[in-house]
Amino acid sequence: MNGADSGQLTGGPRFVGRDAELATLGEALADAVNGRGGGLVLISGEPGIGKTTLAATFARQARGQGAQVAWGGAWEDSGAPPYWPWVQVLRSFERNAGAGALAEAAGPDAGLLAQLVPSLGTPSGAIAEGSGARLALFDAVTATLDRAARAAPLVVVLDDLHAAGRASALLLRFAFEARLARVLLIALYRDVEARLDDELSEVVSALEANATLITLGGLSRISGRRLRPSAGPRRYRQPAAASCCLGSPKPCWTAGPLTARNHLCAKRCAWPGSPVRPGSWRRRPC
Repeated sequence: MNGADSGQLTGGPRFVGRDAELATLGEALADAVNGRGGGLVLISGEPGIGKTTLAATFARQARGQGAQVAWGGAWEDSGAPPYWPWVQVLRSFERNAGAGALAEAAGPDAGLLAQLVPSLGTPSGAIAEGSGARLALFDAVTATLDRAARAAPLVVVLDDLHAAGRASALLLRFAFEARLARVLLIALYRDVEARLDDELSEVVSALEANATLITLGGLSRISGRRLRPSAGPRRYRQPAAASCCLGSPKPCWTAGPLTARNHLCAKRCAWPGSPVRPGSWRRRPC
């Protein structure tokens, strides 16, 4: 999914069952509104669990409270330029606030940031590669976010951090450690995939040690049924050759799609002695 597009949503699928997570995000935003921000919220979970939907729903709420939102996403296939999620963040801010607002926020760092966003003018050099040049770019991006948040609190969302690469993750860590008073940072990632890259895993672990963590699981039975109030759970039996809930061919309950976007179902094992705790939810593609 294109993270930049997600950040621009004005509508969205029906959304239930994440009240606690939205409350956590709301508290972090309140700190930014009151100048006590500098927070980082990490949202992790398996593919399709609803990370992007949660963040997009919160982004709409934040805009409704007068906050700015800048959204960037990693490109999971090869070929993306360096710092691609951050390029998307700056472009997102430019689309929402205007080219003049981005230029004003960039200020004296416009030449460095032009490496990422050419509309800012002539780049002062090539994309930062050495440690000193990289640090200067990190500082320029962070200072720009800080200045951009003077007009209104700024929410920065990085989607698919697991595919962003070490350099973009390090920039996130740099911005977090700067503790920008009116900026809230949010990063979404698949925790299992983030561990597969040793260099990225090191940075993610350091972020997790100090950030607010939200780990998404399946929806509760009540939340699942709210998605299809007119059609209760439907019972089905798998073919004998198939397996259900860790290998047992017993009947299961299913609820409808968790969200229209994710096209996933919740599956609840419904028999005594199941290897899965009765009342818990399993997930499977619809």
